[in-house]
Amino acid sequence: MRADLQAVTAPPKGYYLGDDLMTADEVMTWLKTSPSWLKEQTRQRTRKRSRNPFPRAKVGKELRFSRMRIAEWLAQNED
Repeated sequence: MRADLQAVTAPPKGYYLGDDLMTADEVMTWLKTSPSWLKEQTRQRTRKRSRNPFPRAKVGKELRFSRMRIAEWLAQNED
């Protein structure tokens, strides 16, 4: 590898990139899911029962989702 090129690595856990954050509508469109599926995945009781909860962050009263963290979650939950 050339010395002037740097390897691309994922940011540290808990670090969100500005363009990486999505709204619930954007997540549903991207994953082609229903509102009820996303709502169930983000409910507090579901998150407490799950070993690997669906990644989300609260910004005030709103939920936001990291595209990178969701991609990691999908890879970990492949059948």
